[in-house]
Amino acid sequence: DMANFIKGNPMDNTANYNVAKNWLDIPNFCDHFITQTYYVNWDWPQNNIRYWKAWAPGSKWRYILVDLDFGLGMGNNFTFNDLNRAINATNWVNQPIVHADILKSLLVNTEFQNYFINRYADLINTTFHPNNLGVMALAIRDSIANEMQKHMVRWGGDFNYWNGFEIPKMMTFINSRQGPARDH
Repeated sequence: DMANFIKGNPMDNTANYNVAKNWLDIPNFCDHFITQTYYVNWDWPQNNIRYWKAWAPGSKWRYILVDLDFGLGMGNNFTFNDLNRAINATNWVNQPIVHADILKSLLVNTEFQNYFINRYADLINTTFHPNNLGVMALAIRDSIANEMQKHMVRWGGDFNYWNGFEIPKMMTFINSRQGPARDH
């Protein structure tokens, strides 16, 4: 019902947008789309969408971030306009994806658009800044290095390739993504 309402009613109308805000946790929705598009998660939004809503009165739909393994340079490069891809996403039978349609519909609303753009800029300058994201990525790498060696012995793969090629590729993405994402 929420998706149909948002897609079927002009969101530039304040009354309609207020109805949408009563159904959808706007900050959560924005953070989800911003994170996915900043990371250029190639396996999304046509896949790996999770959302939930409590059964309590007044609760809102919220998105859950899952399965980012095709992001940070693993699915596409740091210059790719993933925001454009997400807004115009279709599934494997060329049908629109409801979550992308929700974003596209909401972006016609000035209040939403301003929030989305400002929140994106805030995250680019803080959480996604290479000094923060890079440190976190390397800390995670270090915390799983021993397990990655065991994983590759058991399932196949080359630890030296992972550590010597995949990790540097991810770090290049992290260190280079800010400018292109801001432009998009």
